[in-house]
Amino acid sequence: MHQTVFALVKRGQQEGVLRRDLPPELLPQAITGTLHVVTRFARSLRTDPATIGPQVADLLLDGFSA
Repeated sequence: MHQTVFALVKRGQQEGVLRRDLPPELLPQAITGTLHVVTRFARSLRTDPATIGPQVADLLLDGFSA
């Protein structure tokens, strides 16, 4: 999964849709790490990960800004 995300990040940076000021190696780690944590979090709350998936995607793509 890491290599797939890395390839997508590289392509996104080349196309100008993802930030180029961050190392491409950082983003896959941040994405996959977040997904692992959210999965554990959802299980601990007995929540279906698909339920909070859109919220997690929003955080990953748009950050925490208001």
